[in-house]
Amino acid sequence: MNENVIRYQKSRIGQVQERIKLAKLSGKPIVYLQTMELEFVKKLLEMRSIFPDRYPSKDSDNVISKSSILYQLPRFALTEDGISDSGITQPSLFLLFVDETIEKQNAGIQLINEQLFSFIQLYKTVSLQRTGQGTSVSKNVTESLILIVTSQTPSIPSSIAPYSEYIRLEPIMGEELDEVVSDILYKESNGGVELEKTINGFKRLKDTEYLHSLTKQVKGLSETKIKQIFSQIKVSFERVYWEKQERGEVIAGKILQVIRKEKEQLIAMSSILKLEKSSGKKASGLENLEAYLKSKCPIVKDIDKHKQERMLEAPKGVLMAGIPGSGKSLMAKYTAHLLGLPLIRMDMGDVQNKYVGESERRMEEALNLVNAMSPCVLWVDEIEKSLAGSQRGEGSSDVVTRLFGKFLNWLQEKEEKNVCCFVFATANDVSSLPSELFRSGRFDAKYYTYMPTAEECGEIFESLIEYQNHVYKEGLERNNTRNQRRLFDEDINRKLFVKCLNSPICIRKNITPDSNEIYRGNKFFTGADIDNAIKRAKELYFLKNYSITGKFVYTFSEFKGCLEEAIDDMKTYGETDLEKIASCYANMASNNFMAASQGNLMPNEGYNEYRMDKNNPQKHILYQLENENRHVENMTHPYDQCLYSVVRNVLNNNADNILYQKNRQR
Repeated sequence: MNENVIRYQKSRIGQVQERIKLAKLSGKPIVYLQTMELEFVKKLLEMRSIFPDRYPSKDSDNVISKSSILYQLPRFALTEDGISDSGITQPSLFLLFVDETIEKQNAGIQLINEQLFSFIQLYKTVSLQRTGQGTSVSKNVTESLILIVTSQTPSIPSSIAPYSEYIRLEPIMGEELDEVVSDILYKESNGGVELEKTINGFKRLKDTEYLHSLTKQVKGLSETKIKQIFSQIKVSFERVYWEKQERGEVIAGKILQVIRKEKEQLIAMSSILKLEKSSGKKASGLENLEAYLKSKCPIVKDIDKHKQERMLEAPKGVLMAGIPGSGKSLMAKYTAHLLGLPLIRMDMGDVQNKYVGESERRMEEALNLVNAMSPCVLWVDEIEKSLAGSQRGEGSSDVVTRLFGKFLNWLQEKEEKNVCCFVFATANDVSSLPSELFRSGRFDAKYYTYMPTAEECGEIFESLIEYQNHVYKEGLERNNTRNQRRLFDEDINRKLFVKCLNSPICIRKNITPDSNEIYRGNKFFTGADIDNAIKRAKELYFLKNYSITGKFVYTFSEFKGCLEEAIDDMKTYGETDLEKIASCYANMASNNFMAASQGNLMPNEGYNEYRMDKNNPQKHILYQLENENRHVENMTHPYDQCLYSVVRNVLNNNADNILYQKNRQR
């Protein structure tokens, strides 16, 4: 087969043309083409393969004949015999540009749909009346085609759908993307780069290393947008190509900044997506999750090479659930930092819309935009907000069900579309999520965050203190102030906070598993609680008017008293939400979530929904380890022993209610 034919078949324009011709031949005279690339539409028309004999050309008398491309539909007149076809005087290609936004939906879209309905009625009528070779009237209609170009996912009325073809223009990929970028580099450098042909006839830059470093960043963008990016690079740096020895991190960084800015503008167009800043600051005490993420780094950072050479698949991502304030959001930002990818946040609470069909449209357009931003990290924040209730039955919603279906399909198909998107989904309440989301293949791993141990609380406390020390030091250096280096005394560290946890300030009543007692007066901390304790202690320090003298702003002796007072006054999550903590654990354990922390106080093997109380066969016991006493004795801190016992007792004392609430969501 000729290499030009192969190149044509593999190109987007070739595939779209073939689908349009097939639609026309199979009795579908209306084609919806979803794209924002006007340059592509122009090329599509210039190829002349849809109506090869209906374009301007010179006849025998050297007169230019009229083009049959029209940019509006005629108004079909009604007659006694039905719909008149007087508006179509010759077989024509009608090209319409449609805005599918809500503001236009009740005006322009409705009018176009009425015209399309009239056209289909006429199309069916003349199709039935055709005899022999057909009249000129019937040919004018049946050989015409309506091409509707829209930037949004179209809402096709059911009366028109059987006679319509929907084509979504996919992003430029593979060899075609190589050729587009190579051609732009060649032209912008005035032929200063060397090109070569692939076995399929595509022309690409001979320096494939440089080429692929660029295509990786612009993958998913339109050809017009790619041209704009390289034009900006040329204006900024007066060149678009650097030899290998010249390519430093500075140049690469500047080029990436231009590309990132363009991508930020694309994200800004979405109502439910936001480009977030990644962060090298990680949540303390989540060692298992951190180790898992680090194991994915070598694969993600060079996924194209590993796909080709080792047939590895791009990691799908993780579902991270747990109690509020346990570091889920912080780990999403850290994941993007670790993988070296842009972080896109999808707020599921903003997906649903009051207009019919708009929620599904928002979801689909957002996911298409994420595809364009690949490779990236997609942070789906509080996924339960939009997908809760997607299971059919009481309280289910058709809209939510369709949203869930679109999201699941995207999770399954993004690998086939060569989309490298690491999904970091977070949830506070997984009880309302459908079980389909937990099946193998949706996510690579499921982790849960729980109440941190005493040592982990100390680590969180120290990391927050050191972060403030770091920010304070940077501020001093910017102001050329060098006589102070720390905001907090060095003795204000994890040991101080752990000591507070094990003191009567927090453990006001010691609870053991044997007692089966529940006591709400003990203070158990989340990361958010620890942050609040530090903030309140600083306020108390200020209100007591301690003089700022010497080397430190917050000295150990005074701050210690303020911290103890702050802890004594505050209400922690462990005091007010014991039932939620227990229910959260039950949902995590039953869905086989893995602990994000190494210091897991409550191993999953202790959880069993089918265990009955020996003394009361009518009652469940949800949690009991075989060597429970030894497990508790091995804990070095009274805080941990008490936390384990209280949560364990809440699980068992409220087992029936926890199971009822949990099963009601299924």
